[in-house]
Amino acid sequence: MLELHSIDIIGIEITINDKTLDLWSIYIPPSSIPSPETFNNIFSLMNQSSLIGGDFNGHHPVWGSSISDFRGNLIHSAILDYGLCVLNNGEATRINRPPYPDTMVDISISSPNISLSCSWSVLPDPFGSDHLPILISIPNRPSYSNSSHNNYNTSTRFNFYATDWNQFTYQVASLLEPFTLDSSPLNNYNNFVNACADATKVLNKTKRASWEKLCSNLDPATPLSEFWATAKKFKHCIYSPSTASNEDWFENFCNKISPAYVPSEAEISPDILFNENQLSNNVLSHFSSPFNRQELSLAIYSRKSPAGD
Repeated sequence: MLELHSIDIIGIEITINDKTLDLWSIYIPPSSIPSPETFNNIFSLMNQSSLIGGDFNGHHPVWGSSISDFRGNLIHSAILDYGLCVLNNGEATRINRPPYPDTMVDISISSPNISLSCSWSVLPDPFGSDHLPILISIPNRPSYSNSSHNNYNTSTRFNFYATDWNQFTYQVASLLEPFTLDSSPLNNYNNFVNACADATKVLNKTKRASWEKLCSNLDPATPLSEFWATAKKFKHCIYSPSTASNEDWFENFCNKISPAYVPSEAEISPDILFNENQLSNNVLSHFSSPFNRQELSLAIYSRKSPAGD
């Protein structure tokens, strides 16, 4: 038994026909304050054929909670880091006193190569406890492995906080040095348009290659958490630009600076101009004229309130 920050965890190894299955049971009290490293140490105990379950006292929508708390986010992040699978189907596992709703604090986690063979369910009789029993069965007996811990593929994660942005800025500036401005603004604009077109081709080619690589790495053993993590990365990354394209912007800019036609003063007729008195008389004459039946109907039906005053 290990004790990590007031955490109780115990495990056994079951051997069936020279194949092994590791089972871990864990309890994390609500008063405990685990760190991200704590869950890394816990999940590092799992190999290719492992099950871990217990009262984590953490909430996250991945295992059915309506909210997520700090501990639940730590657990979920560690699960993604190690490429593990949550077996919970969203059913409540702990019975609370009314009027508080039942919660899902008991989490069952497995290694990806046995997750599809596992069936997970909650038994209705608590047997005097405030936690409902959880039944996990593997009817088809997966192909267990004796290989060392954590040999299965995990997703690559990048720590952007550790990036040397000064070095990145320097490299970008170095790559832009060969780009010189021409004496002709039109040539500079054409070079800019061509550069944008070349960058678009490179980005599209890279996106296609990345998508093909992602699809080729998917198999039945890929944990569902990886699918959800990938789907969340696509969220808000595809959008329709609201601004005009470069060509439209340039054409509109030129039309404002140098329009194709500007009327002269001689072409502006003073006869069409109204002085203030003429405009005032025309307005008064318009509103003083009798209204017709169509205008009356329009005024009645345009009222917000159906009741008459």
